[in-house]
Amino acid sequence: MTNIFVNMGRRGKQRKRGFTLVELLVVIAIIGILIGLLLPAVQAAREAARRMQCTNNLKQLGLACMSYADAHGDSLPMGSDCIGCESNDSRGLGPRIYLLPYLEQSALYNETMEAVKGGAYAWTLPQSIISTAVDGYKCPSDGQSRQLRYDTHSTTNQYSPNNYVFSNGDYCAKDEDWNWNGKDEPNKVPANYSRGAFQPRYWTHLASITDGTSNTALASEGVIGRGSGAATNGGLLRGGVAVNRTDVFGGSGTGHWTCEYSGFNPQTCINLRSGANEFSSSAQVNQQDRLVRWTDGQPYFSGFNTILPPNAPICSSGTSHYDPALLPPQSFHSGGGHVAMVDGSVRFVSETVDCGNLTGSTVGSNTGLGKRSGKSSFGVWGALGSRDGGETETL
Repeated sequence: MTNIFVNMGRRGKQRKRGFTLVELLVVIAIIGILIGLLLPAVQAAREAARRMQCTNNLKQLGLACMSYADAHGDSLPMGSDCIGCESNDSRGLGPRIYLLPYLEQSALYNETMEAVKGGAYAWTLPQSIISTAVDGYKCPSDGQSRQLRYDTHSTTNQYSPNNYVFSNGDYCAKDEDWNWNGKDEPNKVPANYSRGAFQPRYWTHLASITDGTSNTALASEGVIGRGSGAATNGGLLRGGVAVNRTDVFGGSGTGHWTCEYSGFNPQTCINLRSGANEFSSSAQVNQQDRLVRWTDGQPYFSGFNTILPPNAPICSSGTSHYDPALLPPQSFHSGGGHVAMVDGSVRFVSETVDCGNLTGSTVGSNTGLGKRSGKSSFGVWGALGSRDGGETETL
């Protein structure tokens, strides 16, 4: 009996066995592996949701453009409206302003028009206007769109930058080209020199889009500049602008038809890429201004052209937003970017889209790649940008 009680007492005092250190480490490793497997799936799901929202934003822009056209004689808004026109001197406002009433932003539109009547320009509007966030103009994949930003011309007012840009076709205009009236007048540059859906100081009539509304680009994506201050050597490609690239444009950058020069060589701009999202150190890069001034209709702030493919480098012939520039769409979506067509459909355009001849032209001075009539020199991508080039290309 004594032995029985002694043995029972001993067993009662025995400690329960816990995890060993090795077992604990194995469990932690398994959890880490599971997290490693799940995180990419979660991130992919989030990006898929962001892409869907971006697609929807562009569809809403397309619908807003059609609603605008219904109310304005079947015409799209001016790419950048009149400065010094005989009437309706609206001071350089871009399409984003004129689409506000069709995106449930009538109050902001009315406030802007009151400021314009008081003498404000697109770049001198009150802080209450330029800092207002319009969700439909912001891609959820670009975190910079939620941050107020200065541009290089103002250290007092901050803008709420926007992501979506409007098609200027297969041509790179200088800002001075965007300062003429929206009328055909003697001794003026023809108003229809821009081959895109949006033209300077001119309303594009839907009937003039003879290539078909399903074959003509309307709007796309852009990435907001990431930096501030003076230009740097090298830097982030998306949102950055390589400046002083007269080697790309085949001239001094002072002519109105800069991208028509026979020396125009867009491939030189592509060659400035170093890695997936970097400029080479040989490029002087402005990291601040792209898309910040969302009220302004100048191409630098509101436009894109269909010469270089999506997510290619941006190159300017000078240092100012007034200078001619190659402005491809850019996005943080892998492999390309979304493009809304005039008919309201949205397509994903790959970074490898056919861009035709990017290495220059031997046609002759002022009759080079950047022509204003006929089929585009820039392949399928260029054809999607021109509204009346006679192309039948589609994606």
